[in-house]
Amino acid sequence: MNIKKNDIKNEIKDEISIKKLAEDLKLSVISGSQSLEGLIVSPEVTKPGLELAGYYKNLTFDRIMIFGKNEIGYLENISHDLRFMRLHELFLYHVPCVILTDSVKKFDDLIGVAENFMIPVLHTDAPCDRFLVSLSNYLETKFAPKKIMHGTLLELYNMGVLIRGESGTGKSETALELVRRGHCLVCDDVVTLRRIGNDIYGYSDPMLKYHIEVRGLGIIDVQALFGSAATIQEKEVDIVIDLIPSSEQHRHHFDRLGLSLDVLDIMGVKLRKISVPVQEGRNISIIIEVAVMNERLKRQGHNSSQIFIDSLFKKMNPGHVSDIAKIIQI
Repeated sequence: MNIKKNDIKNEIKDEISIKKLAEDLKLSVISGSQSLEGLIVSPEVTKPGLELAGYYKNLTFDRIMIFGKNEIGYLENISHDLRFMRLHELFLYHVPCVILTDSVKKFDDLIGVAENFMIPVLHTDAPCDRFLVSLSNYLETKFAPKKIMHGTLLELYNMGVLIRGESGTGKSETALELVRRGHCLVCDDVVTLRRIGNDIYGYSDPMLKYHIEVRGLGIIDVQALFGSAATIQEKEVDIVIDLIPSSEQHRHHFDRLGLSLDVLDIMGVKLRKISVPVQEGRNISIIIEVAVMNERLKRQGHNSSQIFIDSLFKKMNPGHVSDIAKIIQI
């Protein structure tokens, strides 16, 4: 299937404000409330160690800076003049914000220097190591590579299924039928995809959340009609199913035996792709259900197509192998 150029948009980068970070991670603001609209532009964080000793060669200015009890303990044990100089040199890089952890609620010298540079100082009671894990996971998700794809994303048998196809191939009607059969809708028409690690996750656009456009009926609220159990907010994408319209089928080679290993590359992650011809009278919803169940079997080590072919070759005489090959190619 030839996907139109506007079917997949270029990578999109999120902008996270310090205020949004504080709200999402439930951080209290100690100082610098006038600068909370500043933006965080890097998923990396810094714990100043060598920098507090005066080594700044590898310091990156655009990272959130974390001070735990060890960093504060070091600052408390050096002279006031040296402490002021180190903090002044450190904040010259104008980091987005400073976060105090380990119940370190006040450290006047640090707060004073940060205020001079208009750097917000935030606070959490969580231990430093535990908070770093939460913060890293949060930033990794927010800054993950992101693309927008036209299609419909559902959960079938605990697998994420992305259905693609040209306008008029019945993506939305198929999704509605699958929801009616007990499966879950993630989103229709516009799918936001993020790469997190080696996996692709799909999310709904907030403006289109849980709505499906059905020609002749208009916009349908799936959650209102079928209940909250019929929708989920996000899902890892396991399979891509392309619906091939009649006008394109003469250009396409369809897998007759289920031995194809077609994949779709999305942001460097290869996903299993299955092409399904759309014809009058075919129940696409049932075909997709069977395709997903069959893919689950394959991932568990049971490949029905391969077992059938192997069994066929074993039972036939060697002289008939060429005949079998011709049948397979039909």
